[in-house]
Amino acid sequence: MASRFAQQGRPEASAILEVLRGKVNMEFRRNCRILVRDNGPVSIQVRHPGLVYTMRQRWLGTVMEAISTQVPKLAGRRIVFEHGAAGLSFGES
Repeated sequence: MASRFAQQGRPEASAILEVLRGKVNMEFRRNCRILVRDNGPVSIQVRHPGLVYTMRQRWLGTVMEAISTQVPKLAGRRIVFEHGAAGLSFGES
């Protein structure tokens, strides 16, 4: 069944993951996953609902700058932080 959501192995999500790996701290890597939606926003899926606001406040600027400079294909996309566990992880536990 086709889905509106991108597959976890999507190249854009992998590219964002690699760009952010050196720009974010361990807390972000442990609690966040990257999901690129087809023709939609780039979603930062945050594991714990209580961290969504904090992560957005702390990291939105860094994520926006990294995507706009390193992944130009996604530069115009909206970036949302939301509770969830879909997408690619940094491999940290």
